[in-house]
Amino acid sequence: MTNKDFLSKALMLLLLAVFASSLYSCKDSDEDNNQNSIDMIDFSIRGNPCYYYNNIDTYTDFVPDSLITFNWNISSIDPNIAFIINSQEGFLNYLTIKDGENTPTIDFNKYSLITVRVSTYNNLGKPAKTLDKISENNYKLTFNCHQVMGPLDISERTWVEAVLIPKIISNANIDFILNVLPSE
Repeated sequence: MTNKDFLSKALMLLLLAVFASSLYSCKDSDEDNNQNSIDMIDFSIRGNPCYYYNNIDTYTDFVPDSLITFNWNISSIDPNIAFIINSQEGFLNYLTIKDGENTPTIDFNKYSLITVRVSTYNNLGKPAKTLDKISENNYKLTFNCHQVMGPLDISERTWVEAVLIPKIISNANIDFILNVLPSE
């Protein structure tokens, strides 16, 4: 084997090692990000009429009126700001219960309810939601939504998204980010 062949093979092995090392470090970085991600349970979504989620996708499925149990008092919720509800009394301040329906209850000893009134002028599809813990009492709630076909008017689209998470303190900070992505 000539020196040139040896150097060529050594350089190839070095490049392969650097490439493998970069893949490994990217994997570690992704795993670290996933460790900061908090599991969420959809509570109620879509428009002012809301219901217990019941595994129905309101973006594609018809929601029978019989499932609607309450309305969000949407005017009392600031747009595009995530807030934490940690008590049944606080929760009921934002609701109007439909006649004949039971008051929805949440076990606030175990859970916190994170609520956002999403407001945009875009026609958006179902959001991909993530909640990441940034530091002890700081979180980032991100909704990634693709634009979809819809009315061409320029009126505001607004709806409430609510998710249950393991209990956090009421004065934690949650930054809300709405990413509007091009249509798929």
